[in-house]
Amino acid sequence: MAGVPRDVDDRICLMESQFHSRSSADNTNSFSVEALQDALIVLYEECRTSSYKKESTVEEFVKTAKPVVDHITSLRLSAEDFDTLEVIGRGAFGEVKVVKMKGTGKVCALKILNKVEMLKRHQVREILSNTYFIVTQLLIWF
Repeated sequence: MAGVPRDVDDRICLMESQFHSRSSADNTNSFSVEALQDALIVLYEECRTSSYKKESTVEEFVKTAKPVVDHITSLRLSAEDFDTLEVIGRGAFGEVKVVKMKGTGKVCALKILNKVEMLKRHQVREILSNTYFIVTQLLIWF
């Protein structure tokens, strides 16, 4: 492949550079760790609930990934980590609140979407565009 270094150390360094921290504003040709965690969780849930779940490779993946997914999920922020100060908007798929993070007191906006309803109405593109916008804005501001 053109442009790929032949040296192993150079390739490892290039591979590691594909992942950026939350503070990085340059997200072209890279992934955040959070995006990869999201992808793993989605893949796990799809495999766990699909009609292929009884196939040996899928079953083995689900068994192997479960402790990792459970650990990632337990560490993630959730609505329970915030106190609502005010609801500032409502829409067809959710609401936006001004919240204060428990423990730190940091005030921010929290958008809560009913993804099941969005999926029922075939609004997956809306979920992805919202997520992309929010993540890119977080990378710029934090």
